[in-house]
Amino acid sequence: AEEVTPTVKARFWELATRSRRTESVKWGVVIGGVALTEAELPSLLVLARHAEFTLYCAHVLRREGERDPRLHRHLFDLLPTARGWGVVRLVEQIVATEGLIRSVDGQRELLIRAMENHDGMLMHITWSVTESIDLERFIREARVDERVEIAMTKLMDALLLGADEAGWWADLERREEIYAAWVEFAESHEADFRLLRILYSLRFFLRHGVPEWERLDE
Repeated sequence: AEEVTPTVKARFWELATRSRRTESVKWGVVIGGVALTEAELPSLLVLARHAEFTLYCAHVLRREGERDPRLHRHLFDLLPTARGWGVVRLVEQIVATEGLIRSVDGQRELLIRAMENHDGMLMHITWSVTESIDLERFIREARVDERVEIAMTKLMDALLLGADEAGWWADLERREEIYAAWVEFAESHEADFRLLRILYSLRFFLRHGVPEWERLDE
């Protein structure tokens, strides 16, 4: 970054915001985004809406966030526009950003945003999210926060469904306590859980055209 002069930065940022060539925009984002300014941030976030640029913009936010930690928070804003494996890579970048994931607020944001915007990649991000948050804390929060409840339902559903195949359960610390807390929570919300299960299955069928249990066997 120290070798990028203001003139070079300006030329590359111009590429990022004006070029019609995908590769030029990528180079423009990475180099032109050095010493990212507040005035440039809105343009970066607009570029991040395009799937081919999302991870490059995330790289800039992580790098520049070391200088200005406020920029790290914008990584969460990229999840709604990430697609496919871009979601997986973005979650990986978020959990690797210690300043974000160390705080309870950051963990809550990751849990909710990732579960709401996984774009069909839920099973691929389940363990990354699971090992990065305080599960027992958010099981408790699920009793009083509807968004946390829905997010934890999705996460625990995926965690338990994929436990045998991926070996997640054996690797989970305090798994017996977590399981007991989740069973207690589920039993106290039995009717809600049945409705959520039906709703998830219906959404899955409408989106993919096959029942959820058939898709899980693939």
